Amino acid sequence: MTEAGYTGKLITQTWKEYTDGKADDIEISKSLYNDFIGDGKKISKAIIAQYLACFIEKECITKDMLERETSIKYLLDAIKYATGN
Repeated sequence: MTEAGYTGKLITQTWKEYTDGKADDIEISKSLYNDFIGDGKKISKAIIAQYLACFIEKECITKDMLERETSIKYLLDAIKYATGN
C-alpha cells in the first residue's frame, strides 16, 4: 500500500487509452482486475473503489460517462444517498 492509501499498480493511461481495442465491458472489467488487482486473492470492493476513485480524480471517467452506465446505477444511487446529493 502506498502512503496515499492505494494498493497495486498506478494508473498511467487515460480511460480511452486503456479501453481502446477491448471488445466490451466484460473484457474491460477482466483487464482492470488482471492488470491492477489480480493477485490470486478474492476481489476486494474497497480496492476496486480506490481505482474507480483514481480514474474519476484523473478525469479519465466523467460523471456523464458513469451515469450512462445503467449496470452501475445502483452504485451511483448509493453514492448519491451517502453523500446527500
